[in-house]
Amino acid sequence: MPLGFIIASSPTARDLEKRTYTIHTPPTEKDEEFWVSGHARRVEQSSTDDQLAAVMTWARPGHGALFEFELDVAGWTTWLDFNTPNHRPRHHRWRSRLGGA
Repeated sequence: MPLGFIIASSPTARDLEKRTYTIHTPPTEKDEEFWVSGHARRVEQSSTDDQLAAVMTWARPGHGALFEFELDVAGWTTWLDFNTPNHRPRHHRWRSRLGGA
């Protein structure tokens, strides 16, 4: 599973403690957007935190939190008839086979 090293005192870390997340890309020129959503779990392994902090110049040991991310759903939105009166979204969605939300 993907891991992320987040500054422990950040709003992001507080949000992840609630165990859900959604990450999305900024819209493109054609207003497309890709996003993923799922559950996050804080990994309580201080030696791993210290190892990660050692390779990240912006992080100090003891100031970060390691999170594991489980992917539940991914989506892609495209727009039909872009810049016309019929401009409308088309949503594509994929769910994890692992039983995610």
